[in-house]
Amino acid sequence: MKVIFKSYICDSEQKWISEYISGKSINYDKYKDPDVESSKNYPFYEELTVFLNAREEKVGGLNGRYVYHFNRTDPYGIEVREMKTSGDVTGPVFYLKSDQLGFSAPCEERKYPYDRYIRLAEGEEDALKKVAEWIYRTRELGGSFLWPMEPDGKGGWKENPAINSNRGGSDPFDEKGVYKGGGYDKYWIEDRADLTLFEIKRVLDYISGHGADGILWNCCLPESNLMKWLKHFGSFEKYTEFFCFVPFLCDGDDPVPANIVFSGSVGKLPVNCERDIGNREENSIFKLNKKELERMFDNISSIVINRSLIMRKVIREYEKKNSQE
Repeated sequence: MKVIFKSYICDSEQKWISEYISGKSINYDKYKDPDVESSKNYPFYEELTVFLNAREEKVGGLNGRYVYHFNRTDPYGIEVREMKTSGDVTGPVFYLKSDQLGFSAPCEERKYPYDRYIRLAEGEEDALKKVAEWIYRTRELGGSFLWPMEPDGKGGWKENPAINSNRGGSDPFDEKGVYKGGGYDKYWIEDRADLTLFEIKRVLDYISGHGADGILWNCCLPESNLMKWLKHFGSFEKYTEFFCFVPFLCDGDDPVPANIVFSGSVGKLPVNCERDIGNREENSIFKLNKKELERMFDNISSIVINRSLIMRKVIREYEKKNSQE
């Protein structure tokens, strides 16, 4: 069964590069995250919905059974319902919002990791082209986390869950390279998928009977949809199995997130608390040099592609099975 790669921002990489890059400039208005309502990129959520239903059917040991529907109206995202033991399905329990796990596209304020790379590579003709390629290759099916929306207290939904912003962050250094500190300390994840997975592991380890702390834990109020969502999987091993996150993990029986900064040509290294979480002034990815940034962007791109191919195979097998019934 042949499974092809497909980016959701354009049907051709070369076409995307030619539209996004003009000489030595970026056409910022050409980019939209594939999961935003204004992009009207319905296949993105439609295919994610099929994937979720396929995994609910295939993966054993989950805490209950969810049924998923793509919701094009308010709130825009994936509707989650519970299947009862009787076979009945409840009304919507909560809605899921996608969160791109590739780094944010460059912006005019020049505050994201790709912006730092562009500054360091100033004058190099292929720098912008590389950035366009990295963006294209990470806006695939395997390029997202899914977080539940929370009630807004007014009968609606908070469509941008707190973890979306808490796992992000922009350049913490001023023009002279001096660390600004302050509120930035809570944004230590810096959009890194490996550190996000590490946070998910800490919460799920707690649910499994171990301790937990950190950014994600602080978002997991006992009665929150986020806690309900993670409890559905019960363990980090089950979570990574369900979401086909194996390409993001170190080799071995115990699922541990691989470090996207130091993994790659040197082999997979696990996320390390002291190295990756301590002292943000020293360990920020905004301190990486050009070669280190390139390795990190290459790592995340290849990992997302591998995960996307696995997820697409899941969808094809599920659709083939259902078409024969």
